[in-house]
Amino acid sequence: MAKNKNKKRKFNGGYGRGQNPMAEVLRLNNMLAKIDVNKNVDEAIKKVNQVNNKIVENNTVQVANQLLENRTIIKDFTEGDYSISRYVEKDKVQVVDKPLVVGYLRDYSGCGHFRMVYPMNMINTKFAYSGKINCTLFPVTLTQEDILPHVRSFVFQRPIGDDQTFKIRAYKKFQEQYQYKLIGELDDYVFDLPEYHPGYENNIIRNVRSLLVNLRLMDEIIVSTNNLKKELIELGIDTKITVIENTLPKYLYQTDVKRFKFSDIIKPKIAFTGSNFHYNNSKQLDGDFSGAIKEFIIKNVDNFEFVFFGDAPYFLKKEVNEGKIIIVPYTNTVEYSTNLKKYRIDFVIAPLVENLFNSCKSDLRYLEASAMGSVFIGYKFLNGLTSPYQNNRLTLDENSTVEDVENIIKKYSTKDSFNDEISSQYNELDDRWLENTANLLKYIEVYSSGIKGLIIEQDHPQYEEFKPFIR
Repeated sequence: MAKNKNKKRKFNGGYGRGQNPMAEVLRLNNMLAKIDVNKNVDEAIKKVNQVNNKIVENNTVQVANQLLENRTIIKDFTEGDYSISRYVEKDKVQVVDKPLVVGYLRDYSGCGHFRMVYPMNMINTKFAYSGKINCTLFPVTLTQEDILPHVRSFVFQRPIGDDQTFKIRAYKKFQEQYQYKLIGELDDYVFDLPEYHPGYENNIIRNVRSLLVNLRLMDEIIVSTNNLKKELIELGIDTKITVIENTLPKYLYQTDVKRFKFSDIIKPKIAFTGSNFHYNNSKQLDGDFSGAIKEFIIKNVDNFEFVFFGDAPYFLKKEVNEGKIIIVPYTNTVEYSTNLKKYRIDFVIAPLVENLFNSCKSDLRYLEASAMGSVFIGYKFLNGLTSPYQNNRLTLDENSTVEDVENIIKKYSTKDSFNDEISSQYNELDDRWLENTANLLKYIEVYSSGIKGLIIEQDHPQYEEFKPFIR
């Protein structure tokens, strides 16, 4: 009986009791409704209602405690140093509120979303009601004199190119007058792209030089990894650099998605969820798919189900044409997570060869795999650099053999090993959800620190215009 009971508990999505109140209510309703329901309908209904009320009561206490905790954090936010408007010299000068954080996206791909779109939207969701901060993305350069005094900071994603230099220098010229902060956002080490990367031939010296110039003009730079910070310092950038790790929006994955197995996996489904930047089909370069991983796929194409997103390496063209490999069509960043879950992938492998570009990458692929309930296998480096997955439990390296890959797949295709790893991976996500207030405050701290607000004296030409905003 105990064994069956445990299976039932796992069947409910892998939630601990009471962790998902809605699922718990449905489960107990179904269970209790079967108790002598034909003999005594009233008694069965009474038991169901009692259980439901108890769950709702417990959940209300849990939610109330969480709200109380959030309220304390939000109080610290609205009354602390993030509240720009509190700097006032009475009778002499007044201070205008500066709630606006203006972002300039370089792209609308995953980098742009995970580093700016998602964090800024979530900051607005949690804090905009306070009136102390509001993040927005502008498609063109903001120059309106009635808006600039309210801007707390400008954030530039990957500010590469002479056009960005012109924009940043213009903002720098008027920075003293309007008292805003200039912030750079960088997610990749673009100064030394590997040959297999599609941007390799266009990564001209002029563009690289412009990025260095623009980053030095910033008041602060946000990067996603410690390795990237280290390499920027090696390049001579003395601007303050702050590391904010990539986080994952939990709402994209809805609720807990741990997929416990009740039997061993017969034919594992293995996915490579990275972009086609990890190899080069036009030049027929293996890129990150060099070595054992290439041989492993070719050897086991009939034994496993392989899934690639958008495209597959050139050496698998025959297998793709024969329908032996699943190609998931290109999709936008927001719908990407839906596709990940839809294919119910058992394993995600992220092959990487050792180079500076890969060393500076984040562990986003690991977070995504963990959130969708797939066992993740990363690569570690052996020659001095560290990879994003250097300390992961399941890793391969340049000396790994086809047999090494097969052994990992074989071991974690057993239900017990699979379930243990999935549970561990998901638990490690606790600190990496975007919605965590502590993660959002990391961005807010950078957006806000070092600013004391725009001081408007009575003889200022815009004093009357801003008088309604004066506190």
